Amino acid sequence: MGQVKMRFLGSERARVLGVCALVGLAALAVYAATAQRGISWQDSGEYQYKFLAGAYDWEVGAGIARLHPTYILLTRLLAACLPGVGVPYVYALSSGVGMALALAALMLTVHGMTRSLRAGCLAAALLGGAHMAWWLSTLAEVYTWSLALLMLELTCLVRALRARSPAWFAGALFFNGCHFGVHHFALLNLPVYAVLFLLLFRRTAWVWGACAALWTLGALPILIPIVRYGVACGSLDAVIRSALFGEVFQQKILALDVRDGPLWASNMALASGSFMNPCWLYAAVVPLAAWWGREGRREEGGGRKENVQRSTLNAQRSTLNVQRSSGEGENAERATFNVRARTPALPTALRVFPVADRRVFAWDVHGTLLALTVVHAIFWVRYLVPDQATFILPTLGLLAVWAGIGAAYVLRGRRGWFAASVAVSLACSVLAPHVTCRAAERLLPPRSRVLPFRDEFAYWAYPWKHNEDSAERFVEAVARERYPEGMVTWADTTAVAPLMAAQAMGRLPASWRWLSFWQNEADEEIMRQLRASPDGGYVVSPVRCYVPEAILERAASFERRGVLYRIVW
Repeated sequence: MGQVKMRFLGSERARVLGVCALVGLAALAVYAATAQRGISWQDSGEYQYKFLAGAYDWEVGAGIARLHPTYILLTRLLAACLPGVGVPYVYALSSGVGMALALAALMLTVHGMTRSLRAGCLAAALLGGAHMAWWLSTLAEVYTWSLALLMLELTCLVRALRARSPAWFAGALFFNGCHFGVHHFALLNLPVYAVLFLLLFRRTAWVWGACAALWTLGALPILIPIVRYGVACGSLDAVIRSALFGEVFQQKILALDVRDGPLWASNMALASGSFMNPCWLYAAVVPLAAWWGREGRREEGGGRKENVQRSTLNAQRSTLNVQRSSGEGENAERATFNVRARTPALPTALRVFPVADRRVFAWDVHGTLLALTVVHAIFWVRYLVPDQATFILPTLGLLAVWAGIGAAYVLRGRRGWFAASVAVSLACSVLAPHVTCRAAERLLPPRSRVLPFRDEFAYWAYPWKHNEDSAERFVEAVARERYPEGMVTWADTTAVAPLMAAQAMGRLPASWRWLSFWQNEADEEIMRQLRASPDGGYVVSPVRCYVPEAILERAASFERRGVLYRIVW
């Protein structure tokens, strides 16, 4: 046993795993140091409330699609393992752990495709310091764990395609099932996996059962609520709608609701901050190198075509004569067929384009990666929601894999480029947010709604959140003001989250009630509850799109009290 252990520790695999672990731990240290310490706005504050109050399905109409049960389990497990880490900081730390795991898996994926550890390190530095990746790693969000499981899927998928291994393919489906319990991004991968399965692994009978069983096992945390809801409602249509969309998001996911279309340009501009690094150009090397090799092969092959054909014909005649004289022709042909049959060949459907150098572009592995990248990119670009920029993370991770592949091709024989590329990536990660913030302050108009204590440009431009405390100050200001018992307040989904999280922590009176779009109530019911409030009810922002139109139409005026506005009917 000792010899086996020493042999493993001295092997290439141990070295690769060790470097991946070190890079992941280094990234985790950065994310832990820059994670937000207190209460957060919008979805991050909502997740904090869910953990603190144990109310994981409080949004009316959101459906099972908003449960994210595997993310809930992973974060609660982390909080249980780190009892000394305070709340709500530990919930933000969970995102950093997910991102660190994603970077380690990214390195394994790139190394599996290129056999270059330096390319994997560069890809990790590029993705880990990208604006939106870092931004989401410092708040309580679900996306980093989604990316981690996507990278683990790719790690298994690369091994499966390289070795034509059904076991590794089943492993990829297991992680996809886990991914489904974290975020529905996982469902975007299934059509690609289905094609690969039918082309490469369908002939092995046990693979069907293994893939189905492992995917179901990974997806159990979300399949159980789906089955329970199906038994309770008895409608297959309602179950599918709740599991995939929910009543609130169906139109958004299907791109039928374009009310947030005007925000598309702003979201694209925010997402572009993640690409303020010249090292992303490594991702363009793969198609350029494949095209260059293809053109070179055409030029070289054109001049020698006639000579090659003559040489091939002469060689075939000589071989045929030898086989006929020895009597081994038929046996040799059968032996060759048997050897080829042991390793499933790439189907013709995936070999329709000639490629000069399979080390640069191979349609089995790289074609699969290309399909996944296109699917995720299309979904992100057409998903018109206010926080559309945050949905870029899976696409960003897949592009980082492409950058790693391109870097492996470029860095081959250029050792000095690796250190320079990593240094440039790290420098851009720190300097680019400052440039983005200053440019936004000068070029963009102020927003129509300003949240108390929050600098909108700085909030979105700077990925580090250890010094971002605007939501904390907002909650403290509400707590200091002497609002009446039984106060009812309307708050939009951004502002209601910190109020609910603070109330769950006991920092705000339990008698105060919050209304928001998440309750999915009719305007008349909202008006009734606000009028029943001792002072006539309050709102956080009396601005169109942040309160129901009925309130703006029927309210005589709004009187500011502290950081809230009292409704004067």
